[in-house]
Amino acid sequence: MKNQVLLAIEADSIASEKYQIAKDRYVLGNLSITDLSISFQERDQAKRDYISALRDFWGAYFQVRYLSLYDFDKNEKITYR
Repeated sequence: MKNQVLLAIEADSIASEKYQIAKDRYVLGNLSITDLSISFQERDQAKRDYISALRDFWGAYFQVRYLSLYDFDKNEKITYR
């Protein structure tokens, strides 16, 4: 899952760069509004995918923690009083 988050970060970064390039080309008149819109949608989808990957990662982390009753940050068993 960690690799999935890292890939989502990279995809988000690339989509943001691609959108910025598309926006600059549109301002110069070298790109249609349709292509700019597609780039905008891809950037937003990459951001949603990144957020979803983060949600899945932390959900799985706390699920494993709950099921194992182990605190991985403190390297100790979780006890309830």
